[in-house]
Amino acid sequence: MGEKAPEISSLSFEEALKELEALSQRLSQGGLPLEESVEAYARGSELRKHCNDLLKRAEDRVRELDQKFGNQQDDDEPERKSPVSRRSRRNDDDIPF
Repeated sequence: MGEKAPEISSLSFEEALKELEALSQRLSQGGLPLEESVEAYARGSELRKHCNDLLKRAEDRVRELDQKFGNQQDDDEPERKSPVSRRSRRNDDDIPF
């Protein structure tokens, strides 16, 4: 991790997810020095939290829009999952953070 990484709070969801996936791949390949592995793991943990926070905000916003525009779910319908949540959570088992 030679160059200074961007501030996590400034990253978009897509940027953070891309960096998280790259870190996960680097850690999975092994061969990193111990200290670099720990730094990568710490950054990955922060990136994952940032992604989860952004995703939660997006889901809350969609819920607000559904309520505002009368797109509320009937009690008889099975719970719908947001396409955003499916996309971001599809590989959670692959990410070691």
